[in-house]
Amino acid sequence: MIVPLFLDTNDCRHFSKDARRVVEEICTDAEPEIRSFLGDLNEDIEFGLSDGAFRYP
Repeated sequence: MIVPLFLDTNDCRHFSKDARRVVEEICTDAEPEIRSFLGDLNEDIEFGLSDGAFRYP
């Protein structure tokens, strides 16, 4: 399962409920193709999303 991690608060300050729903649908729809190319991935994949203000180094 691809688990989207919305790197904001749960009060939807940065991601609206509709945006979260769309991202979750994309993750679900894309997972079979991703796994067909990258079969050795862990069962659970965490996919972090931010509003653009925060970046990992």
